[in-house]
Amino acid sequence: MLSSVGIAGSMAAGSLEFLSDGSWTKRLHPGLAAQNGILAAKLAAEGFRGPASILEGRDGFLSAYAPDAKFHLVNQDLGKTFEILRTSTKPHACCRYMQAPIDGLTQLAITHDLHSEQIARRNCCLGSWMAPRL
Repeated sequence: MLSSVGIAGSMAAGSLEFLSDGSWTKRLHPGLAAQNGILAAKLAAEGFRGPASILEGRDGFLSAYAPDAKFHLVNQDLGKTFEILRTSTKPHACCRYMQAPIDGLTQLAITHDLHSEQIARRNCCLGSWMAPRL
């Protein structure tokens, strides 16, 4: 199992650089993550070795993504609590910053019995910090 996690960690990416030009790579991230997890497990099952310190090592996952990471929290309550149970699904297939505006527009349409052919224009204001990402 440790080799499997090490292999998967070495194959991880998920860069947000797609935001710079609207490229399509974000659509690949979940599928590649699932594919790589399965491949890592199969490789490990066949004896392929991955780095045992992929999480906490000097050049491991935590150092790459959280320089002040607290490794002791990674396995705290391991097998007793499952953080994934505290997550939810996105109701709309888009950026999290567009979730609320979509909900608002949907509520307006329901409340006022609006239909797409009745709407000539819509404006959606986001924080100025979001402009470079759109």
